[in-house]
Amino acid sequence: MIPQDISSFLKQGTEFFENLLGAMAGLGFEGEELRADHLCYRVATSDKYDVLKNFLSPHAELLTETPVNGRLIASYRLHQPFTSSRGPIPLVELPAPKPGRPYPTGFEHAEFVIHESFASLMGRHPHLKFSPSEPKPLNCELGLGTPAGQAKFHQLSLERVIEIEEAAVEDVVFELDEKHLRELNDVVKNLRGLGFRVHLSPDNASKLYSPKVAAAYVLIVSDKWHDLRSSAPAGVIRAAALWDLPHEPLLDEGAELYFRSLREVTEYLSARAPKVSQGS
Repeated sequence: MIPQDISSFLKQGTEFFENLLGAMAGLGFEGEELRADHLCYRVATSDKYDVLKNFLSPHAELLTETPVNGRLIASYRLHQPFTSSRGPIPLVELPAPKPGRPYPTGFEHAEFVIHESFASLMGRHPHLKFSPSEPKPLNCELGLGTPAGQAKFHQLSLERVIEIEEAAVEDVVFELDEKHLRELNDVVKNLRGLGFRVHLSPDNASKLYSPKVAAAYVLIVSDKWHDLRSSAPAGVIRAAALWDLPHEPLLDEGAELYFRSLREVTEYLSARAPKVSQGS
């Protein structure tokens, strides 16, 4: 049922979240510092998706509306956040239903940002059946069903994911060992043809941290995480080169994107190229 006013919508969200926390406590999460990044509200039809967008419009800022897996997903920052025993929850995600896959209208899941690898989280709860998402460069997730709804775990906040998705990347820095640098000739040629400035020397990375490039973003593809354990400066996106490295340890080192091959690097950047963004 579509809420009649924003107060009832916020109340429904708070009740959903507190019930979910209770269910998670019963599964072994009691005492853990879980803070939700956002709640997800599902709708049964495309018409209801439009109704909910109109309903939220005066009460929230639309952060993004993008196609994902064949349907639109809108993300909002509420002017008045959901309240909860774990602090305010300012964001709500509104997916349109996938064709042929209607969902009951109402709150469906909460998403939590964690500061550990998925393997570590699952290792602390070996009795639970988690559902990892398919590997992808950005924002992999780990799901957990409960009697009160779904909990989903991520390493990045929704706002950071949106920032990365919409970032105007102009510089790409490869901080790799000599063996991998020798494999980059074709990749470098392709990326430069798309309008990127490509850098192969690790020394260039520190120069690109300068506020002079704050209007654009620098993507650092690295297997040298000892240089990036601290928080990256504004305008920097940290990507892990995984083709010769295990995935899980890099989750603990602060990587934000994960590339399993040079081809994946090229595919990801091709859709975000400066020339594509400028329409040339």
